[in-house]
Amino acid sequence: MEEAFEAIDIGLIIDDIAGMGATDEEHDRKLAEVLLRAKEKGVKFNRDKCIFDATSIPYFGHILIEEGVKPDPNKTRAIRDMPAPKSKEELHRLLGIYNYLSRYVPNLSTSNQPLRDLMKAKVWKWDGIHEAARKTIQDSICKNLAYFSQHAKLTEVVTDASQHGVGAQLVTDGATVAFASRSLSETERRYSQMERVVGHNVCLQALSSVLVWSKSLCYNRPQTPGSYP
Repeated sequence: MEEAFEAIDIGLIIDDIAGMGATDEEHDRKLAEVLLRAKEKGVKFNRDKCIFDATSIPYFGHILIEEGVKPDPNKTRAIRDMPAPKSKEELHRLLGIYNYLSRYVPNLSTSNQPLRDLMKAKVWKWDGIHEAARKTIQDSICKNLAYFSQHAKLTEVVTDASQHGVGAQLVTDGATVAFASRSLSETERRYSQMERVVGHNVCLQALSSVLVWSKSLCYNRPQTPGSYP
């Protein structure tokens, strides 16, 4: 599919296509390009699954809207209604859900530290600190993010660090596009605050709308934004 629709400005994941436009004309132009390319490549679509000229569409667990992107309300509703975990197995499942929706949660690696500590504990005991962490994360998931635009006047990567993790925020023209975070190893926790923020052995690359943590790009020295090799 990627080869079939190469060089067309659309979103494509496996066999799901999302073509977006700021105007009706841009939307119609992209749609015409997709349909023409599909005809050339012999690609057929299921008419019942096609959505045209919409201001809101579901797309791989997310909802694309005019203002940006938000998590599927069916998923967030299920998360809000989910009772507190009563075992490590249930907590492990909950942490997996949080990781899937991590782009909506600032500094997730710090927020979920009490929950990850509980996973390592020999004795299971869910108390106030764990419930507070759960509520903080779930409240964050419900907020909308903006779309990433390669034509934005200003694109920034804002970083922060705590004793337990490093976090980043991709911002275009003042609007948050995505969050990313990563917990620190025991060795990395001994770095200075400045080393943690700018990325001693832990570098941040902004690749389109996706934030990717990448190791061994820093050649064991701190990097400042824009100076990645």
